[in-house]
Amino acid sequence: MEQPAAELAEPFTFVVGMDGVLRLAPRRSERVSCADGDTLLNAGEVSFTREAGRWTVSKVSNQSTGYCPDVTS
Repeated sequence: MEQPAAELAEPFTFVVGMDGVLRLAPRRSERVSCADGDTLLNAGEVSFTREAGRWTVSKVSNQSTGYCPDVTS
């Protein structure tokens, strides 16, 4: 599904499940719904930039007020 440019410019919400799977959702979505109720290894926000025709991670944070991951995560 093609995303609007403004939405792609914002950080995405992410969670990492106990199975190690990374799940992404628009920033305005709740991490709880992104996690589908699963226990998590990590949660936060991730930003991407387009370089040389592909997407790369430009910034990752553990900013998640709902899950409050440890700073070491």
